[in-house]
Amino acid sequence: MSFALALEFAQLARSRDELSGAKPCGTDVKPVTANTIARFGKFVPRADTVRSFKEIIEGKHDDIPESAFMYAGSIEEVLERAKKSKG
Repeated sequence: MSFALALEFAQLARSRDELSGAKPCGTDVKPVTANTIARFGKFVPRADTVRSFKEIIEGKHDDIPESAFMYAGSIEEVLERAKKSKG
């Protein structure tokens, strides 16, 4: 999927959520997944999400283990986890 197509998809999903009144996870609603994984969602601003996605697609973070990405909010959080796991 191209970056432009992914961005358009994200914009359409956001528009749908705004129209339906859906709230992002982590604001004031306990997401359903919190019951099964014992973790709450995190709200990441769209600009940060797009920037992080672009960096990942460009391969800037290929050296980071997949486990650092699991249940992370921002790319900065991923980088902190990777740093801690290396020691």
